[in-house]
Amino acid sequence: MIGARILFLLTTSIMLLAANDADPASEDTRFLVVDDVIHMESAGDIQISPDAEWVLWVKTVPNKSKNSHNRHIYLSSTRGGITVQLTRGDVDDGSPRFSPDGERIAFLGARGKKEKQQIYALNRRGGEPKKITSVEFGVLGYEWLGDNSFVFTAREDSTLRERLLARSKDDVIIVADQEHYAPVHLFKCDIESKNTTRLTSNPGVISSFALSPDGRWVVTSENQSVDYQYDQRVPPKQFLIDLENGKRKEIFRQPHMDPYDFKWAADSHGFFCRRRVASDTTDTYVGISKLFRYDVSQDSLLPVNTGWDKGLGRSYFVVGDGVVAALANGTADRIAHIVSEDRERNEYDVRFFQSDKPIRLAAATRDNNRIVYFSSDASSIPEVMTATIAGSQIENRRKLFDLNEPLHDRTLSRTEVVRWRGARGDTVEGVLYYPAEYDTAFSYPLVAIIHGGPTGVDPDFFTERWSNYPHVLAAKGTFVLKVNYHGSGSYGLEWMESIKGHYYELEVPDILSGIDSLVAQGNVDDEALGIMGWSNGSILAIACCIESDRFKVLCAGAGDVNWTSDYGNCAFGAAFDNAYFGGQPWENPQVYIDKSPLFRMQELETPTLIMFGSQDTSVPTEQGWQHFRAMQQIGKAPVRFLLFPGTGHRLRKLSHQRRKMEEELAWFDKYLFGTFAEGNEAFDERSPLAWALEKASVKTVGHLIGEEFDASIVPEIVELGDIRVSRFEITRAQFSAFDLHYSYPPGTDNYPVNEISLPLAQAYCIWLSEKMGQTYRLPTEDEMDKLLTAVASNLSHENNLGYWLGYDPTPDEMKMISEKIEELDKSRLLIEPVGSFRPAGPTNGARVYDLGGNVSEWVTGKNGEGIIKGLSAVSLHDKRAEYSRPPLVYVGFRVVGSK
Repeated sequence: MIGARILFLLTTSIMLLAANDADPASEDTRFLVVDDVIHMESAGDIQISPDAEWVLWVKTVPNKSKNSHNRHIYLSSTRGGITVQLTRGDVDDGSPRFSPDGERIAFLGARGKKEKQQIYALNRRGGEPKKITSVEFGVLGYEWLGDNSFVFTAREDSTLRERLLARSKDDVIIVADQEHYAPVHLFKCDIESKNTTRLTSNPGVISSFALSPDGRWVVTSENQSVDYQYDQRVPPKQFLIDLENGKRKEIFRQPHMDPYDFKWAADSHGFFCRRRVASDTTDTYVGISKLFRYDVSQDSLLPVNTGWDKGLGRSYFVVGDGVVAALANGTADRIAHIVSEDRERNEYDVRFFQSDKPIRLAAATRDNNRIVYFSSDASSIPEVMTATIAGSQIENRRKLFDLNEPLHDRTLSRTEVVRWRGARGDTVEGVLYYPAEYDTAFSYPLVAIIHGGPTGVDPDFFTERWSNYPHVLAAKGTFVLKVNYHGSGSYGLEWMESIKGHYYELEVPDILSGIDSLVAQGNVDDEALGIMGWSNGSILAIACCIESDRFKVLCAGAGDVNWTSDYGNCAFGAAFDNAYFGGQPWENPQVYIDKSPLFRMQELETPTLIMFGSQDTSVPTEQGWQHFRAMQQIGKAPVRFLLFPGTGHRLRKLSHQRRKMEEELAWFDKYLFGTFAEGNEAFDERSPLAWALEKASVKTVGHLIGEEFDASIVPEIVELGDIRVSRFEITRAQFSAFDLHYSYPPGTDNYPVNEISLPLAQAYCIWLSEKMGQTYRLPTEDEMDKLLTAVASNLSHENNLGYWLGYDPTPDEMKMISEKIEELDKSRLLIEPVGSFRPAGPTNGARVYDLGGNVSEWVTGKNGEGIIKGLSAVSLHDKRAEYSRPPLVYVGFRVVGSK
């Protein structure tokens, strides 16, 4: 049993490593791999049109040439079936907004190399975007004011002092320079004239604002302190501005109010907002979010009585005279329609929605009941849906647009929400991911992935990303456990505040007892445990390895080890450390020392991979240096330290994300799975030598490609994903074993059989099936589409017309090219021996040749009809043109076999 387990881990690890070495489009595996995560698409900035017929959204996609991501704006119909891309190119566009009449669309973008983000506008029906603003430091936020103007926030232009410093190339930074804390004001800009006028002259920094639907009122939150993030001492102030008379008055003067996330009611009589609520009303740094409503005429802020004590979840949106809100509820927020029954009495009716999968709200309309949301659980790819709400019902559900469609063909791990008794005897929740091809007869390794925050939460939702990727790990044959330890969000105020003054004391036992509970069930190998995390997840993972010597491997990304230095170096050091450690280090020095793993580093014997951005200020980079130097000098365990240059707390570059994941997977292979193979740094897996070595493993009989069976040459069958397919197109030698009367020019035995009719190709499949004793047939159209998708990046580099010409001709040039091709007779075709060009697929031997050229191939359509698919030697690789089948002389076939 153990041998079989090791064999599975070896096979799976080799497959994953091979897939990661391949080009993204060539990866072919049933499970998620690194490239799937790095190249994942996301959708955000979603807004519904005033007539609820259209949805604006931003699609974020990877850009290899930039080594980062691009954001483009799309428009989708709520009736389904129509999605239009509005912006393109090597740019970042965001924050799209419909004009109140729905006829125009505005967004924030920067078109020049030195341009800061400005407001652009375009007609909903198309056309080029028109630049509206030109402010030196860029637009920070904006909203439509009627159909022909905007209000926006921005800094004023450079001061004389700043211009003189720039002229003298003086770039010295003054830390916490309150004296020169540049205000951010509110401005108005007309579309036609482009005239900009200042609406406020406030001394503070407007960090957020919201404009009432009738265009009269603006509520602003204005930061007063350059150091507010660090110490939370001087809170922002909130103001209500009457645009009719320009009057500006401060609201919420009570101490420690700090409301945020303003959303006006449809009638403009008031707005909703969030407030952080804590048991200590003078310090709400650690607290839950609750919903409030402000009434303009009464100048009053009252809580929205939902009867829900865990607080708000991820989002809320105004709908009619109420809101649709996510209410915090552990691993899955509850979605509710909160309707105002009597506003004067502050009475609300809460109606919970029912859904088959967890929902994440993305947008809603004020004036009607349309919503947009993501639907998913931990073991399914999210779908973007639109629907209407009626009371407590979600009706007329429809998929809005496609996102990450290739991932729907991947096999995801089985998941479930699990529970166990935690540090105080109360129930702790987590999400468990099962190993690929899980079998109760075996025991498996377990990797714990610990979330950050500490007020983050691991939901029952698909969350694969560079920082944590449970499905990629589970595909390697391991359990993965995510833990919502004490202090996590979404479980209520008592749970969140429980670790104040008890940092580490509850979270670490929660994690360890969760692992114990799974070991006790019998399928987790207690001798094969790993742990990883980023930020606070790394902090706790380090502590777990000091408290317990059971872990064989630790991947620690951006984790603190010395709280005495964190207080001064972290961007929010005083706020965080005062809240969780009960005061400053000079007041409680022993607490800071006792809580710091640095002073217990001699107890850490777990092989550790440390990773940091070189410019991290959330968990200062020097924490990584202290961690590394301590382990290196003590010498009790292997340690490796990766610094990602020019990077802060989050890895933005695709290359950094990939390197982080690949380093972690290799670390797990080496110290947990025992499958690590030392690479040869002098050998390029994509070199001609690598190709030659690969071709040497292809099955041949003498000089003939294929296998020998019962005195006949038959095709070699390999697995590419979930398809068993012939590695090469059927060769002339292989076909002649079936058709004894088939003849071909001497020396062309390994050329693909060509000029083959559909009946002949089907007859060959019948003969091969009878000879081999198992079913062989032509590929279906869907199967061929999957194969072609797997080699999409290879198509322009195979035996097609672009190869022979040295370039890809335009349609206008094709007529002249066709005349030249027709000069060739059948003895001088452009066909080459099978396998003359690089194969496609993962570099683990299961590679398929000539999908992008040589001869096009017969496949079976949905109704059993014969269809010709794929490129041939005379086919043009043109993604913008409809497929054109070649002459029959350039048509052959390959076969697929039953499993």
